[in-house]
Amino acid sequence: TKIKYVSVGAMHAFAIIENDNGVVGWGQNTYGQCGIGQKTDSVFRPSKVKSFGQESMVRQIACGEIHTIFLMGNGSVMTCGSNEFGQLGLL
Repeated sequence: TKIKYVSVGAMHAFAIIENDNGVVGWGQNTYGQCGIGQKTDSVFRPSKVKSFGQESMVRQIACGEIHTIFLMGNGSVMTCGSNEFGQLGLL
């Protein structure tokens, strides 16, 4: 598998796969920062993030300490992880 983009946080990481623009996340997931839809202590293998849907591909990823921000192909932003200090931008 060829990777076209990688982002690393304090204890988690993401990659965008070149051939299908799929996104995988792994590492600490206590706050759901790996985006796999469930909170577990750790994700030990790269796990596909499925919640983006087919209509939008991820262009860029920024990993914080315990949160993650995704810039989508259509210009929208998606987030996951801890929002303790408002870092997810939720209203």
